[in-house]
Amino acid sequence: MAFSSGCFKAKHGFIASGMMQAKRSPKPLTCDIRVLTALPPADSYSELGLCTATATGGGAISDKTPDAVVELKRCACEHGGDAIVVGKLGSEGYGSIFGYSQQGVSATGVVIAWDAPNGADLLKR
Repeated sequence: MAFSSGCFKAKHGFIASGMMQAKRSPKPLTCDIRVLTALPPADSYSELGLCTATATGGGAISDKTPDAVVELKRCACEHGGDAIVVGKLGSEGYGSIFGYSQQGVSATGVVIAWDAPNGADLLKR
């Protein structure tokens, strides 16, 4: 699925991991997704799958990496996730006398669902 707004073009993909028996219902694309940098305690979540996201770069002046993270969040919402564990952020571009020109950004993350309604509370342990 691709989203576009003016010059901004971003897209994402999803690969189900098979860790969860039943498919979760999609949520609105602007749902509240927690962005994590590490997996929570193993007994608090189920893994839904892997999201990959790409976005066009921002030239030599602006960093568009946050756009790829926003696209990861949209992917997680679309697949019924509660949080996404960001695994890798990257960019493609070239250096010039004007600085680094970021031509594209990418991000990957594991989509998880809390096993209990208060699963996010376990992050405070």
